[in-house]
Amino acid sequence: MELSEKSFQILDSLDRHDVFSQRQLAEHSGVSLSQVNYLLKRLLEKGLVKIKNFQKNPRKTTYLYLLTPDGMEAKSRAAVRFLMSKLREYNHLREILLQKLNSIEKTSPVSALFPENLSQKTSSSLTEKLKTQNSKPKTEACRIRVIFVGPPMVKDFVDSLIKEKRLKFILIGHYNNWKDLKEIDPESFDIALLFDGNSEGLKKISDNLNIHRKKLTLLW
Repeated sequence: MELSEKSFQILDSLDRHDVFSQRQLAEHSGVSLSQVNYLLKRLLEKGLVKIKNFQKNPRKTTYLYLLTPDGMEAKSRAAVRFLMSKLREYNHLREILLQKLNSIEKTSPVSALFPENLSQKTSSSLTEKLKTQNSKPKTEACRIRVIFVGPPMVKDFVDSLIKEKRLKFILIGHYNNWKDLKEIDPESFDIALLFDGNSEGLKKISDNLNIHRKKLTLLW
C-alpha cells in the first residue's frame, strides 16, 4: 500500500504522540476530522494501525491508537519517498529564484555602475576609479538596496541565496504587504521585490504608492 501524504501524517502522528481519540489525532496530524475517520478505517483494515482497549478508571474505557510493526515499516518507507519529493521541490524552487535574482541583478541600473568588464572606450580616469571601487570589498553603498515584500520564511530563503551566491543585493527591509511600503521613502531603496501574491498589478501598486514602476519587481 502506497501511502498518501495525509495517511503518512496520521501514521507519523501516532508514532510521535499518544492518541486516545480521532479528534486528538486530527489536531496532531493537521488532517480534518472527517478525513481522519475515513483514512483511519483504511489503515486499520490494512493492519497498519491497531486499537488498544484498557481501563483508565473503573467506570470509563479508553482506546489508544497504536502503530503496528507493518505500520511502522510503511511509515518509514513513505518518509523517505516524501522527503525526496520535498527535496526535489526545494531544489526546483531554489533554481527558479536564483534565475530571477540573477536577471534582476543584470538589469539593475545600480549594478550597471559597477561592471566587471570595463569598456575600452571608458576614459582612463573613470576606468581607474571603477577599478578601485571594484577592488574594495562590497559595501552597502555599492549594492542594490532591496526591500522584500512577502512571507518572512520566503524572505529568509531569498536572503540566504543572496549571501550564498554573493549577489549584488543588500536586504535592508521587509514587509508582509505592499501597502506597508507607504511608510518608507522611495529614495531609500533601489528595488522592492514583491512576493505577496498580490493581484492588483504593478501599475496599480506604483500609482497607489507613488513609487516609480521600475522600482517594483515581481519575484515570482
